[in-house]
Amino acid sequence: MKKNYFFVMCMLLVTLVSFGQNVFDNGNSTGLWSDNDNWDTGVKPVSTDLVQTSDVATNVVDEDFTIKNLIITSGSVTINPDAGTENITIDVNTTFTSATNNNTSTVSFESTGTNTLNMDVNITVLNSAAGRSYIKNQVATNTFNLTGDVALEGDVYIDNDGTMDLSGTFTQDGTNRSINLDGSGTTSFETGFDANAVQNLKLFNNGVVLHVNAGSNGNPVFDGVVTSQSATSEGNRKTFTMEFNNEDGFSLLRHQCFNYSTTNMTFNESMNDYGELRLFEETIVNITVASGKHAYFDASNGTAWKATSALNITGYDFSGANPSNIKFGSGDGALLADQLSAITLVGGADAGEEVALDANGYLVLASTVGVKDINAFDFAIYPNPVIDELTITTNETIESVQVLDLVGKTVISTSVVNGSVNVSSLKSGIYVVKVNSSNGAATSKFVKK
Repeated sequence: MKKNYFFVMCMLLVTLVSFGQNVFDNGNSTGLWSDNDNWDTGVKPVSTDLVQTSDVATNVVDEDFTIKNLIITSGSVTINPDAGTENITIDVNTTFTSATNNNTSTVSFESTGTNTLNMDVNITVLNSAAGRSYIKNQVATNTFNLTGDVALEGDVYIDNDGTMDLSGTFTQDGTNRSINLDGSGTTSFETGFDANAVQNLKLFNNGVVLHVNAGSNGNPVFDGVVTSQSATSEGNRKTFTMEFNNEDGFSLLRHQCFNYSTTNMTFNESMNDYGELRLFEETIVNITVASGKHAYFDASNGTAWKATSALNITGYDFSGANPSNIKFGSGDGALLADQLSAITLVGGADAGEEVALDANGYLVLASTVGVKDINAFDFAIYPNPVIDELTITTNETIESVQVLDLVGKTVISTSVVNGSVNVSSLKSGIYVVKVNSSNGAATSKFVKK
């Protein structure tokens, strides 16, 4: 017991001497970080200092600083530059990667109540020990406005449980860096935001909500790779929400939707070049397009959409100036047959109808281009309507079967037993059965009594 106590005390001592806590209390009332009398230690901060500030202080960063962490402990705080070019380099210098530990946070806004942090000063995010770096807004009722420019010399995790508005320019140090969005709050890319110099944007943990309110007239705010992170199983499925409120907010290389992820994308403004969609195992993507708007995607390689994926589209429009308001690539070969079979129209008179691409890549009803069957192979189902057992007959070797409702949610995922699938657990209604084989996928609708 004494040995353990001695060990804990030694570790605590090492921690205390390895970095200090310097509180900005504006003791000299000038508001300047360079003024020694404004710090409780009597000395302005150095690279090993954990800097703490609160609503008692006006912060004016009037020269460049290097510190270990910046923590806002109470109230609302504004941190402004003096001439507008000053920079705070925050080097957490640790391999410890827990999101709950402030030693891995470049900035941690932890004031309780309803508060606002306005941070206009430029920052460099650095972890010289190659661990993670977090910018955290930890309280659901708090708002964090990050208007300064952010230089990434490592990946950054924006862990936001409240409201976070980003309107600065993000750059990287030549390595492919990632902005990782985490937390259950709403993060918004506002006017002024620019991350074209950053390679990756990752929707990292379940519940992330992103609003894209910046970018217009062909000037996107991000043109790299978006990744909706995977989960390990259906029971751990991750759900992400993206809302585009300004035209051409993104112009992407691709959006990768990894295993067991559900990504909800709402286009309230037109998107001319969203890039390529990649749908992995058990992926669900729900796209909603506002009235009078369009969403154009690049062609997608056939291997990038797995047979168990689903793409559901609400707000499709086959009556506009173009054949429709959804487009993939520039020709009718932009999606393969099994990719087209993964698309479900949701709501409206054409819900559940088969789709195809016209000669210019616009999504249309298969019947309008003379396509009777876009399935990869033929199969039949009976009885239809069905009560208990749905029988499937085909010359193919069936690998798996999914049953989806008309909003694209997988309600049954199973294998065929004696040529049948038990659907007795389903509520009455219309469903889509998706049959997967080594040659691709095929779908058909049925009615459950």
